[in-house]
Amino acid sequence: MIILLLGTHIFLTIRLRFPQRKIFQAIKLSVKKDKKATGDVSQFGALATALAATIGTGNIIGVATAIALGGPGAVFWCWLTGVFGISTKYAEGLLAVKYRVKTKRGQMIGGPMYALEKGLGWKWLAVLFAIFATLASFGIGSTVQANAISTLVENQYNVSPYITLSRFTDNAMALKILRCGKRRRMVRKMWVPKRRTIMGHPHRNALNAVKKLFIASIVSL
Repeated sequence: MIILLLGTHIFLTIRLRFPQRKIFQAIKLSVKKDKKATGDVSQFGALATALAATIGTGNIIGVATAIALGGPGAVFWCWLTGVFGISTKYAEGLLAVKYRVKTKRGQMIGGPMYALEKGLGWKWLAVLFAIFATLASFGIGSTVQANAISTLVENQYNVSPYITLSRFTDNAMALKILRCGKRRRMVRKMWVPKRRTIMGHPHRNALNAVKKLFIASIVSL
């Protein structure tokens, strides 16, 4: 799996002529308002939604697991893989925009299912992808994150996981599902930048930590 993912990242990076070199231009476009643009959300709203879906299981729990199993040097390789992964993320976003459709209500919908159906003409694979993605959401998307939340609250505030899962998590998910999409995106636009600031707050030992990461990554070779 690692070879397949990293190989895809490197292949798309070379094939797309290193789109990472335009990362700052992409950030500028993401926070800039364009009144002529079509879609349900603004550029920054789309960025906040994408970050809200990214910051979680993979970036926190996944990295912590990598450090526990492979040591601090694993973070460096996560960074390196992430840099090449920009190309894959760009290709994914491009396909989602290219093959998105507009509903009768005027809302935009899209994703890998529509790219498989309209781009490759493989409707059967699009249906399978949707089914497997739904099944995976119960494990990767729900169980792991709910367990992480309950464990953190129990360790920090001595609150039973049964209370956390049964009341807090269930109610939060119910509000997220039942509330309209535009209101959810407004919450993400306000909360995601604050969360990134809190999580990325500089620490006095940050330089020493980065130094240890590079040393550990070289030693692991």
